[in-house]
Amino acid sequence: MNYRPEIDGLRAVAIIPVILFHAGFSIFSGGFVGVDVFFVISGYLITTIIFQEMKEGKFSIWSFYERRAKRILPALFIVTLLCIPFAWLWMLPSEFEDFSQSIAGVATFTSNIFFWRESGYFEDPAELKPLLHTWSLAVEEQFYIFYPPLLLILYKLVPKRLFIIIALITLCSLCLSQWASSAYASANFYLLPTRAWEMGIGALVALYLQKNKVQKQNLGLLPSESYWQLLWQQAISLLGISLITYSILFFDKNTPFPSVWALIPVLGTAFIILAADGKTLVGKLLSHKSLVGIGLVSYSAYLWHQPIFAFARIRLVDGVTEWVFVGLIILTFFLSVVTYFLIENPVRKSKSYSRFKVLSSAFVACVAFIMISWAGQQRGDYGYESSIINAINWKENISPARKTCHATARTPITPSNACTLEEGIDGNIYVWGDSHGVELSWALAEELKDKNYQYTLKQMTGSQCIPIPNIYSMREKHCLSHNERIFEYLKNTHRKGVVVLAARWPLYLLGTRVQHNNGCREEGKDSSRFVSSIDENGRMEKVIAQLEKTIRELVSVGHKVVFMHEVPEPGCDVPSWIAKKGHDLVYSSEIHMERKEVVATLIQNFPTLSFTIFDPTDLFCDLKDYTCNAASNSGLYYFDDNHPSLFASGIVSEKLLNHLENSNWL
Repeated sequence: MNYRPEIDGLRAVAIIPVILFHAGFSIFSGGFVGVDVFFVISGYLITTIIFQEMKEGKFSIWSFYERRAKRILPALFIVTLLCIPFAWLWMLPSEFEDFSQSIAGVATFTSNIFFWRESGYFEDPAELKPLLHTWSLAVEEQFYIFYPPLLLILYKLVPKRLFIIIALITLCSLCLSQWASSAYASANFYLLPTRAWEMGIGALVALYLQKNKVQKQNLGLLPSESYWQLLWQQAISLLGISLITYSILFFDKNTPFPSVWALIPVLGTAFIILAADGKTLVGKLLSHKSLVGIGLVSYSAYLWHQPIFAFARIRLVDGVTEWVFVGLIILTFFLSVVTYFLIENPVRKSKSYSRFKVLSSAFVACVAFIMISWAGQQRGDYGYESSIINAINWKENISPARKTCHATARTPITPSNACTLEEGIDGNIYVWGDSHGVELSWALAEELKDKNYQYTLKQMTGSQCIPIPNIYSMREKHCLSHNERIFEYLKNTHRKGVVVLAARWPLYLLGTRVQHNNGCREEGKDSSRFVSSIDENGRMEKVIAQLEKTIRELVSVGHKVVFMHEVPEPGCDVPSWIAKKGHDLVYSSEIHMERKEVVATLIQNFPTLSFTIFDPTDLFCDLKDYTCNAASNSGLYYFDDNHPSLFASGIVSEKLLNHLENSNWL
């Protein structure tokens, strides 16, 4: 196929926002769409190459795989190999084990599946995973396995219907992606079936251009030399770059993605491929030497940026400043240029080795990396100081019933099957909440046992489920049915008792994660909107109104209700922070008090009869000194960056029982 410099320029448009997004520059909040631009380009280029070779009768599957191996694997394996010593020196045991497992994902082209299966509420922040970005390479590699044979079969059997069939497959993938964006968000993000449509759009562009036998100067819609043709190309290409720019600047981490929203950057890319050339403004811009140069090294830049950023974040526990990131970006492009000229380009152009040697060498390298992965997973605590191991072990200070008694989208638990952690005849306690109620449930059951209370305690917790019926997160739709079932159960059960509402209220009500000034800035998505009919301005009022209604109904049927304020949020993974820094984590109480007071103000007019508010703040914070502690001499208060450890939950439970005793509820 003829070389199109604007395609390399388009690669630059893709890689730059990706890198700036991962560096944390907020203006590029939608920079992740650069990956989608790459997907469209891949679909276009691969289809164009294969289709032309099939028309000429010289297409070979093995030749195709040989070219892909020479194009993708050398730089990928070099970067992966060079990550290992830094991971060995700087990563904590659990981080190194995860890293070692991800190496096997790289070697078997299944990184996307690995990171999908690993994803969940308690996974390490994405920013700390050096090989996380290889998920997109795995998606492309899987596409390369299935797509060429399919295209070849369709070309031979139904050549006239080729475009329609690919279009139908693309449409099915898009519909699947839209459905999964809310039902199975993580799988939707990582897996090929819900990403294939993006490469399919690129494939359709290629087939259209090939079928109409048009060059890049002519869309086949108007006479090639006409004024109107050029005007049409200008408009389409400008629309394309505008759509991509809009996505980069206005999408953010709360945008359901991929979904129909992804059509904006995907179609933008398709429009540029269709219309941009040396005569159009967009084509001239993208063909500029600077953008073409960046595009040429874009693959290497993509490979290098994530591990460089991840290791910087791992090493610099107090946070990476913007100026440090500027230096890291410069380092990324320096290494990219070196990799391109010393590895990528020479290997791709080399004809010194036969196809058998290329593919067999690739196979041997993959096996070697699988063995390295296995060896890394056997490391355990070897090479770590005892103080580090002691701190990290607090990550396991969780409820023994967390996996079996905490409902998730994958493992729903009905109220009738809710775990009874303690059983007695004198009364009932129900802990209804999100994951912040899990350790509390276990610790409260133990405290009841220690104080010889004959009370039955049921754990009714759901992952990211605020304990209010008819209010749910768009990311966790299982919460709607989960909470409705619990609410109906509590209203109808003859065993009335004390209902403890425990959740991370500020996250749900404010919609933001905690950001301290000491470098502890919690990573992850902010709380997305609860229901589609609630806008940002009315969210808190709607949720609080529903909460008050829920409490009044529970009280009216005979329950007593405890609203438990959230524990202070440190914002840093406490075991990891203490392991790396070697001393306790102390943070300001002011941000916690600000976040808590918003909630306290909203619930101050709730009913007083059979309703009480419990605040554990003073167990963690010295409000006179405006400080909170993440640990004491006896142990760590958190097993991650916001969840109280079982040890801390024991302290909270003791005070909660005292609170209930003082209220004459026990």
